[in-house]
Amino acid sequence: MNFGFDIEPVPGGDGDCATLYTYRIGGDTQPAFDDFMNTPEITGAPDFNRLLVRLARIRDEIGLYDRRIDHYPERWLRDEGDHASALWAPIPVEVRSQYPNPPPSLRLYCFRLDNHLHLDYDGNEQRRAPIIVLGNGGIKETRQPCDKQASRVCQAFRSIKYVRAQFDRGFDEKSIQIVEGGFELEGDLHFIPAY
Repeated sequence: MNFGFDIEPVPGGDGDCATLYTYRIGGDTQPAFDDFMNTPEITGAPDFNRLLVRLARIRDEIGLYDRRIDHYPERWLRDEGDHASALWAPIPVEVRSQYPNPPPSLRLYCFRLDNHLHLDYDGNEQRRAPIIVLGNGGIKETRQPCDKQASRVCQAFRSIKYVRAQFDRGFDEKSIQIVEGGFELEGDLHFIPAY
């Protein structure tokens, strides 16, 4: 995978507890998160509204490091490997019988800035910033790993892993900084293809 992209804020994505960013692949008319939000297959998924409620609660109420995110039985952000996560909102048990087994599961691929030093508002060094970069996603209908599939959801997973790797490189090279107490990105957010 090799493409250029820009990291940009999600309109209305700055909340009290987290800031939402997305990426736009060079030449695309809309960012990855907008594509996710404008795809009828996704917006018609049975877990779409629950996923949006979780995203709004992360942004406005609980942030990215509340115990519900990682440690409750129905983790909000699933670790998908290679520093990529998936925001999900599983179909409630009481209605799962209406769906095939396993039930389809909507995934919104993303990554948190959880290993990048920055200064908080008090000037203390912090490792975890309240920033999440949202990608694209889709409906995962099988438990088969993405390396054995060519579906929309697997393409979104491979893309967010690539974006994360390039972002980490930019951060390591100091062309990107986390500012405003950890809530904003600053610097060169334009990434050319890595050859």
